[in-house]
Amino acid sequence: MKEDIKSKQHLLAYTNEEIIEAFDFQKKNGLWNFYDERHFCENLLSQRFNYLILVYSIFASAAVATYNLNQPIILILIFGLGTSIVSMICVTIFRVYAKVIISLDILDSLGELHVFKFIRHETSRRKIKFSYANKIIGIYLPRFCFYTLLTGLLVSILQF
Repeated sequence: MKEDIKSKQHLLAYTNEEIIEAFDFQKKNGLWNFYDERHFCENLLSQRFNYLILVYSIFASAAVATYNLNQPIILILIFGLGTSIVSMICVTIFRVYAKVIISLDILDSLGELHVFKFIRHETSRRKIKFSYANKIIGIYLPRFCFYTLLTGLLVSILQF
């Protein structure tokens, strides 16, 4: 088992030894630690993703509802406002996603006896790859929301 879960260097700025030293210091002094940061970032990512889905669905529903009104200015306004708001939410999601990935890499470098290493090892042996879920929530779906609203805006402008 030791060879299977051996630490790999995922971080660019710090060595595994520096991360372990910092974690020991945090644990000894009862400070905010890497596990707390991962938990905070993952919750923040989930909240922002939920907010993105809510905002996207409001603007998409409004666009569908006003499509048959033959009011292209209103449709352009809905798509334009939706695109700008969704793009701002997407930027915040991309930032938090990057922090989640860094937090996971830090936890992965803590050593062989930390709980995160055992969980990572066990999930790597499963047929379902859990690492894709973060990419879907943090990259692909936010881009989909933005590009569909942007496409609606461009089509509305071209039809005007």
